[in-house]
Amino acid sequence: MKCFAYIRVSTTKQRDQGASLEAQRDAIERYARANGLTVTRWFEEARTAGKRGRVAFAELIKRLKAGEADGAIVHKIDRSARNLRDWSDFIGLMDYGVAIHVASENLDLASRGGRLSADIQAVVAADYIRNLRLEALKGIDARYRQGILPGRAPLGYRNHGAGKVKTIDPVSGPLVREMFERYATGRYNYRSLRSAMTDLGLKNQRGGELSVNSVAKVLGNPFYAGILRVKRTGETYPGKHEPLVTSSLFEACEALRSGRTKHRAPRHRFTYSRLVRCGLCGYSLVAERQKGHVYYRCHTKGCPVMTKREEVVERSLERAISRIGLDPKQRSEVEVEIDRLLGSHAEREEARRQAAQLEQERTEGRLSRLTDLLLDEVIDRAAYDEKKRSLTERIAELREQTERPSGSEQLIRKRIGTYLELAESAWLSYQKGSEARRRQIVETVTSNLTATLDHVVVELQMPFSALSGGGAVCCGGPQQDEPRTPVSCHTGQNMAIRNIAECLIDHARHAVDQEILRG
Repeated sequence: MKCFAYIRVSTTKQRDQGASLEAQRDAIERYARANGLTVTRWFEEARTAGKRGRVAFAELIKRLKAGEADGAIVHKIDRSARNLRDWSDFIGLMDYGVAIHVASENLDLASRGGRLSADIQAVVAADYIRNLRLEALKGIDARYRQGILPGRAPLGYRNHGAGKVKTIDPVSGPLVREMFERYATGRYNYRSLRSAMTDLGLKNQRGGELSVNSVAKVLGNPFYAGILRVKRTGETYPGKHEPLVTSSLFEACEALRSGRTKHRAPRHRFTYSRLVRCGLCGYSLVAERQKGHVYYRCHTKGCPVMTKREEVVERSLERAISRIGLDPKQRSEVEVEIDRLLGSHAEREEARRQAAQLEQERTEGRLSRLTDLLLDEVIDRAAYDEKKRSLTERIAELREQTERPSGSEQLIRKRIGTYLELAESAWLSYQKGSEARRRQIVETVTSNLTATLDHVVVELQMPFSALSGGGAVCCGGPQQDEPRTPVSCHTGQNMAIRNIAECLIDHARHAVDQEILRG
């Protein structure tokens, strides 16, 4: 009788390092010689039998149904199948006249009792896999609750063994952070971002080029923001690893990915493209060139804000940027106030950190009590999942604040000096600079350019708004009598100087902290 033989181990490691396959082969050969069987072909596989989809097993079934052999020999029942559907396919071959032989067990599968015994063994093998899976899931869930990601570290992180916290890879980590920052600008889609990051040298974990799908997976993984998410259940846990990006940056990328924030790559280069928004419908004005002039149009049907010529936008920008800066006396007073305020900088930072630490402890306490509310049926499962998600995200934000390194006074002073120098040179740089330089100045010093029915309103971002006297600027020429930092009295002047100094310190400290986090 001609037979096929099937041998199997669960993993490639068992195949390469173990002796199980050789032992199975020897047992089948002895059985074949003792029973007058001839093995005409061997089917070998290194894959678990707990799931369907084994290639060699499917080929074995196909060829036996085609009548290419009279029977099949396996070492044990659980070597052939550990799930009932595969066992049904295998034992069902007997209905096609195929003889099934089990080398290590004295079973007469042609009899009713032997087949029943084999079916019971198959059920036991399937139940063993189910129990093994449940125990494995218990261990995995325990790791998640501990704040440790089980399994392989994602791109940008390093593994340090089972049960160990992942750490940021010094080579790929900064590049992954750069990927998030670029995508958050709204100027990249997955394909253009993949191309840009490949040019910077970012590789996948096998050392090959990134795929579009891998870019999407990285941007959608909350692990980079310090949160562990269980795909199987959708539950989230605060991670113990160091976040690669801030929660606000991750949320900005999520808004773009989900479509809550619109973004399209510009097809043409215009100086203020995608910088001017319609004040009524909120969409970016689209730049067009008509008869030698550049127009910024709102393409929302029925919107009364139809078009603004580029000259109108420039006049508003000129007036706003020309107001930025301090005269020598004001700058001197601001510098004196900065010296005074920085003296208490360390104390204020420690107070802020302690407040965040206390809130984090209270939030963690609320999260631990949330399970008791679910068990006592005070809240339902849906409310529990939603509240747990929000508390987990809040803990991650507070942990960022408590673990955020405080910038040194020297770096803060250097950053303040950069702001003051830029404020003094912004107007001249805008007047004399190239189109790229003008756009760079606008992106640096402004927060919003809004087109209304009659004006283009320019809002300066901090600290440049404080250095210009605050407020928004509408289209129109600058007035010679208007002070650059308007004050009305000595008390008001002192208040303005203090506000400017505090604003410069706060923004400089935040910028320095971000630089330290980026490494």
